[in-house]
Amino acid sequence: GGLVVALFQYGSELDLYRLMVMEGTVEVVREGRIITMDQTDVVPGDIIRLTPGVAYFDMCILQSKHILIDESALTGEVHPIAKIPLDPANSRKTYNPKMNNSSTISAGTTILECGGGGDIEQGDLAIVTQTGSFTAKGELLCDVLSYERHKFKFDTEVQLILAILCVEAVV
Repeated sequence: GGLVVALFQYGSELDLYRLMVMEGTVEVVREGRIITMDQTDVVPGDIIRLTPGVAYFDMCILQSKHILIDESALTGEVHPIAKIPLDPANSRKTYNPKMNNSSTISAGTTILECGGGGDIEQGDLAIVTQTGSFTAKGELLCDVLSYERHKFKFDTEVQLILAILCVEAVV
């Protein structure tokens, strides 16, 4: 019995590890040029060119023609969602991911379609707002890892009931 439990727990921990670890490269705009770099080297404030695939960071869309996102991994939404760039008319306002949800791409979601390619003026671009455990996916995983089982009144009183039943059985 203990071996089965250990194997089940190992499998669960391996699945959680696969959710947390993300490997890949992204195209970043640095000094007016697009360079390819490891996603672990990207910092908030970097401008990246969007390509179809998994989003590694929380981002805000700056420029795009057509972006379709699958958010089912985070929100459970079954239909893909179209995203639009930030409105330049609001450039003096502070960016808020909840208020600008239609322009926000969260880490862990999948970019299904985007214009991609082209040069800086033509491609779909987004600015990185959060990385690592500060992303929406990171916060979700932190909540999962720090989960404490809720104690119900039943859990504490069942021990008292069992003690009473044992005393009655002996008498």
